[in-house]
Amino acid sequence: MELITLYYLCFICFIYVLRGKSDLPCLKRSCKLSKDKTTAKCSGLEYIPKIPSSVVKLILEKNSLFHISMDTFQNVSDNNLTSLAFIDNSIKVLTSDAFHNMKYLKYLEISHEKKLNISYLKMSFKSLNKQVMDTVNFINNGWTMLPMDLFSDFRNYTLEKIMFNDNTFLTFNGSLMSEFSEIHQLSIERNELVFLNASGLHSVIKLILSANNMFEIPNFCADEAGQSLVPKLSRLDMTDNAIRKLRPSSFKCLHNLKKLTLDKNRLMILENRIFPVLQT
Repeated sequence: MELITLYYLCFICFIYVLRGKSDLPCLKRSCKLSKDKTTAKCSGLEYIPKIPSSVVKLILEKNSLFHISMDTFQNVSDNNLTSLAFIDNSIKVLTSDAFHNMKYLKYLEISHEKKLNISYLKMSFKSLNKQVMDTVNFINNGWTMLPMDLFSDFRNYTLEKIMFNDNTFLTFNGSLMSEFSEIHQLSIERNELVFLNASGLHSVIKLILSANNMFEIPNFCADEAGQSLVPKLSRLDMTDNAIRKLRPSSFKCLHNLKKLTLDKNRLMILENRIFPVLQT
């Protein structure tokens, strides 16, 4: 009789866990909600607990989430998340179905995830709803280079913003961005960048390259005739680089440029007739 009673109690506890009731103490201890209860920030967890249905922005920081798959999000599958940030969770694997149930996700951040294999990241893009994706941020992941087909699943899609700040790129090949139909803002700030290949940046409108080690304006010309590699580029920010000299050819193919920022460089030589090249 006691064995049957014990079995019954265990079954009730199991159902209790499935319904997410046992997550409530965990939520209070490990997750903080914004005043309007639309944002939750969770830390110190080994899984994602149930959160209030009002939460649409989830920040996961300093957890132990080594393997991210569709099942990882089973407790928040009904939240209609629009924003998801992974920050320093020791992620190693992202599966191809990871974001399958996140049909409304507009913002994705993966930062301080230095154990993550980039090939798994690429694989996870297959499950993103790219029709609604707006912003992707990859900050301080210790990346030195990227596979050329990283964004092959984004062909003909548009992003408002993509960010690679605080990595350790020495060079950046713009061909990575060639799949997109339009990128409103590409940011590669605070890297160790010395060279940018502008091929593939035809869809970029705003380019931010501040706080790098670039000693000259990148070549934005497709050929000697002056065809531009960046016909849509209207804003270029190269604040805090190592640029020493400006010549007319520096701006030869920036036909649509409206704003140029060169603060905190090491300019020593300004050749004649530099800026008439920028006049329309």
